[in-house]
Amino acid sequence: MTARLLSSAEEIAASRHRWLEARAQPGIVTASEMAAVMDLAPEEYGSAYSVWTEKVFGPDYDAPPTPEMERGRHLEPVIADMYETQAGEELLPGGLWTNDDRPYQAATLDRLDGDGKPVEIKSVASEEHRERRRQWGERGTAVVPLHIRIQALWQMDVRDADEVIIPALKMLPWRLDVYRLPRDGAAERDIKLMREAALEFNDLVARQEPPPLTWAPATARAIKRLHPDVTDAEVRVPVRLARRRASLAQRITELEHRKAQIDNELLARMGSARDAVALDGDGELRRVVRRIKTTRRAYSVPEGELDYLRAGNWRGES
Repeated sequence: MTARLLSSAEEIAASRHRWLEARAQPGIVTASEMAAVMDLAPEEYGSAYSVWTEKVFGPDYDAPPTPEMERGRHLEPVIADMYETQAGEELLPGGLWTNDDRPYQAATLDRLDGDGKPVEIKSVASEEHRERRRQWGERGTAVVPLHIRIQALWQMDVRDADEVIIPALKMLPWRLDVYRLPRDGAAERDIKLMREAALEFNDLVARQEPPPLTWAPATARAIKRLHPDVTDAEVRVPVRLARRRASLAQRITELEHRKAQIDNELLARMGSARDAVALDGDGELRRVVRRIKTTRRAYSVPEGELDYLRAGNWRGES
């Protein structure tokens, strides 16, 4: 094994500032950044552009932790304890590690098992997007969401390990499911692609050439961070870019109207029902929409009043 410890778990806990500084060094890509570098991370986890700005201009020390980060920080020791009880073994502290043979690779590990394998602790909140929850396979398998697979494989490569263990707490049933990613042929192919992507990204950092802009909110936050002060000035932009935005805005309005019409058609079919369901491609019933809030009022119409209103008398007609 050629992994080397850069910062211990105790050192990371003592100084988040120094940890952010260490992982944001140019020429290093960490496991939690790798999916963003490949623009394959969920929108709340960053983009290639946002990671690039941290490497070139330094980390944003004042950025508040996301709710997902706060949840993970508080639940990590709980989940680690649950895993130790379930597996019957004691986990070791993690820390920030790098690979001596490939020094551009780094990873902050939650824990290590007794054989030195990375243990990546996760919590899955009940309110998370349904499609993302469905990306988790059966316990004991290697089927996990794509961005977590990328993170785990990068940890595996940093440690030159043959497996990564992922204890995932499903919060709604409060059940710990353990996933295991082996270093098989598929993992080796993915790792090869990830190494190439990291080297290409580091080349952009070295040349201070930003990666392509994407739609991700993290990209917008990174751009605004570079220009925090708004001045009373105008910037002339290409006409073609302005027309593209105007055309898309019109299409968005049209699509919103079409969606609202479909929603009304669904509501009309639902009546007083809470859920609308339909068969999916597997022949299973899936929820299409749930009525979140109903604001209907119940009116008591006196006898004879309905005929009076139908006759148009509410308009003043005879």
